[in-house]
Amino acid sequence: MQITFAIVFFAAIAYAGWTLYSEYKNSTENPGWHRWLDAAQGSATILWSKFVMLVGSLTGLLVSVTDYFNEPAISNAIKTYMTPQAWTAVMLAVTVITIWARKRTISR
Repeated sequence: MQITFAIVFFAAIAYAGWTLYSEYKNSTENPGWHRWLDAAQGSATILWSKFVMLVGSLTGLLVSVTDYFNEPAISNAIKTYMTPQAWTAVMLAVTVITIWARKRTISR
């Protein structure tokens, strides 16, 4: 089962990473924030969502791979910080930033 999750997480990382990289590289905007925004079709919400997808998938991939290779030290270290309180704080932060990014995009 860990391999299935690892493949799904890797696919998500590949998709988000490749689309951001290729669109950033093809952007004609000046380097910096505007170029990243251009790489996300002018939407801060899309940029933020791809960032969250990358971080979440990377964490999931790391846990899946360490479980598969029976490396409990790494897996337990990650799981130590993924408490219900930590997930609640992360979800709250993601929600607040998503709302802010969406309002910013709508107001343009």
